[in-house]
Amino acid sequence: MNNVFMKTLNAVQKNNEETKPMVRGEEAKKWEVVKNGGKQRGFEKAENMASKKVEKTKRVKNIPVQPLVGDEIRLAKEYLLKRQTYYAGYGLNERDYTLFCFNINIGLRVSDLLNLKISDIMEGGEIKEGTVVIEEKTGKRREIFFKEQVRELLERYISGLGAWEYEWYVFHPLFPRREPYERMVRQNINRLMKEIERGIKLKVPLGTHSLRKTFARAVFDRLTEENATLGIEKLKELLGHSTTQITRAYIGLQREETKNIYMATDLI
Repeated sequence: MNNVFMKTLNAVQKNNEETKPMVRGEEAKKWEVVKNGGKQRGFEKAENMASKKVEKTKRVKNIPVQPLVGDEIRLAKEYLLKRQTYYAGYGLNERDYTLFCFNINIGLRVSDLLNLKISDIMEGGEIKEGTVVIEEKTGKRREIFFKEQVRELLERYISGLGAWEYEWYVFHPLFPRREPYERMVRQNINRLMKEIERGIKLKVPLGTHSLRKTFARAVFDRLTEENATLGIEKLKELLGHSTTQITRAYIGLQREETKNIYMATDLI
């Protein structure tokens, strides 16, 4: 009886050894083979790619966004007042026209423009003569002044809002998603300037910086009527630039001067 039992037990053990799954060591060996094979294929692919001579092309730098000058400013204003949009009846044209005219006369960075609240421009129900802005980029205090035409512009705009609160952002979305005083974003300004660019068929690009650049160029043109050196130095200080070269490039003078050189050369 014992001999039969032992024979049966040995047969079962032998069968189990033949059919049992791979132990951890065997699995690791099999995985190592697969992994190394994959690495080898990866190395071969990398070597093949490296062996191909790919000709590198230099990226062409786009023309930087430009200011509006001369008659372009009038055309932009007319376009903003007359454009036909779905939301024109909801005050879109009035808001965008006010934003445009305000900042080409004040020259704030877009971030500072959009951070303005009604409490910054109004006090006791009347438009202030000016305000102090803490620049988001530099942290510096900048005092700005509103001439009579700008105050009248802001007064008409605020009156058109109907109900408003001092904590509202001056330039807020027509249909705020969160709060009545939610602010606009940079993309709104960029879309607006691109729309103007197409609407008045400009041949130079506009963008978020175009409003501030338009202000800067107008200031430069006025100051240089008296003294060119004083004009660029004062504008550099006003814009917070470190050098006059940066200021000249910012308002498009370098590009314009280069263009004039080519236009004045007549050897044909």
